[in-house]
Amino acid sequence: MALTTVGATIRARTLPRERRDTLFLLLMCAATIAPLLPHLALWCGAFAAAVIGWRAWLAWGDRPLPGRRSVVVLLAATVALTAGQEGTLLGRQAGVTLLTLLMALKTLELRSRRDAGVVFFLGCFLALSLFLYDQSPMTALAAVLSSTGLLTSLALAHMPAGRPPLRQAAGAAVRALLWGLPAAAALVLLFPRIGPLWSLDDDGSGRSGLAGRLRLGTVAELALDDGVALRVRFEGPPPPVSSLYFRGPVLSRFDGSLWTEEGAPDLPSNGSPAQPLPEDAQPLGRALPYTLVLEPGRLPVLPLPEATVGPLVLQPPGLVGATRRGSDLQWHTTQAPTASLRITAAAHPQARHGASAGAVALRDLVDLPPGHNPRTL
Repeated sequence: MALTTVGATIRARTLPRERRDTLFLLLMCAATIAPLLPHLALWCGAFAAAVIGWRAWLAWGDRPLPGRRSVVVLLAATVALTAGQEGTLLGRQAGVTLLTLLMALKTLELRSRRDAGVVFFLGCFLALSLFLYDQSPMTALAAVLSSTGLLTSLALAHMPAGRPPLRQAAGAAVRALLWGLPAAAALVLLFPRIGPLWSLDDDGSGRSGLAGRLRLGTVAELALDDGVALRVRFEGPPPPVSSLYFRGPVLSRFDGSLWTEEGAPDLPSNGSPAQPLPEDAQPLGRALPYTLVLEPGRLPVLPLPEATVGPLVLQPPGLVGATRRGSDLQWHTTQAPTASLRITAAAHPQARHGASAGAVALRDLVDLPPGHNPRTL
């Protein structure tokens, strides 16, 4: 076994340059994907590892690459699996999954310097995607190491003929990173910030923490989001903290792992009608006027203080179309707000709702699907 290991080491040192550079690039691709594995589905990590391992086996034995038809079939399979896993091809999680799989599949077409450049740029985007999950110093270190390795591979691809050592290419990569630090500092300090990558996130954790569905495990992520969802100012003394409940999406259907909402009520053709509270809602105390500034969101829902009565005064008018409050006290709109929206209304923060509802009316709200959540049952 020792002789076999020594033989493999000698063979690696005497590999032709093209095969050596290909194997090094594949190693850097694997190192870039590795920190993302805790955030990826198990099948995604296994698929990427299998493809990169297959490509390394082909390079080690100088075997021919698969045909374009095989690559297209694998690409279609990855897109179908991603859509089936995430329910969409948009959003952060679906975007990172697809980017991981695309970089792995692109290695099967690694024939020229241009292909190596494409793999390099895909790897850089993938290294940046680490910050979509965590922004700790260890994440920054992993991103820097991945970028350095990928840049070393790019430097190798552009070096003249011969067999330049990896140390020389790594030195060129480090120097390029150091030269880029002043430009990076200028971009951070002098230029305005833009939205994050894949900001059309539809995984149940929007920028305001509001979504039309909520999956098990995403509540903790919402709690860690310190983004501003809304600002509110009450006329007079504010109510107690225990009464500051803002009713957003009401997710009343549960399939064992995902909560979803029922259909919105029919909205009027225009305007915001005056609506008294439902019969099963008991207002306590006087109505409390307030002004609320809502940040842009993705849902046609207004998260207003509990038991808000209409009509609503909206500025700018017409931004969200018509509005109506449902029987669950949730305010629906024709369209989601695409800009900051100023709302003036009054609410009963201490109102009671649903106290007279019978067991039949509450059955759907507490129903659990058969075969799921045995501990909850």
